[in-house]
Amino acid sequence: MSGWRAILLNRFVLVPGAIVLAIVLWNIYVATHNNGLLIGRVTDSSGRPVADATVSLWVYNFTTYEEKERVATDADGVFRFKPNGQNERALAIFEIENGSAVALSQAPRSFAGRGSAT
Repeated sequence: MSGWRAILLNRFVLVPGAIVLAIVLWNIYVATHNNGLLIGRVTDSSGRPVADATVSLWVYNFTTYEEKERVATDADGVFRFKPNGQNERALAIFEIENGSAVALSQAPRSFAGRGSAT
């Protein structure tokens, strides 16, 4: 019996076991906290809602942005992106001028030090 105990309690079993446990616990946490609903409102320069405006969700993939989802605003200018499994999503604001998009507010590249969204 002490032979099995020595095998199970050595560092070559304990360290990989602790890593596997951390991964399992992290995946459980992410699976239970993936409610990243993103809601906003599109208005014109005078504050009136813009109906049927297209709002795109882009994801930063290490070196480039990739469009993941596109929704249209309702009659009140409201758009809703359903949860997509990502916990950190950001919104950049663009204005269309003369057929080209001008960034009014860039999306953050990192969420470090930003605190809770609640």
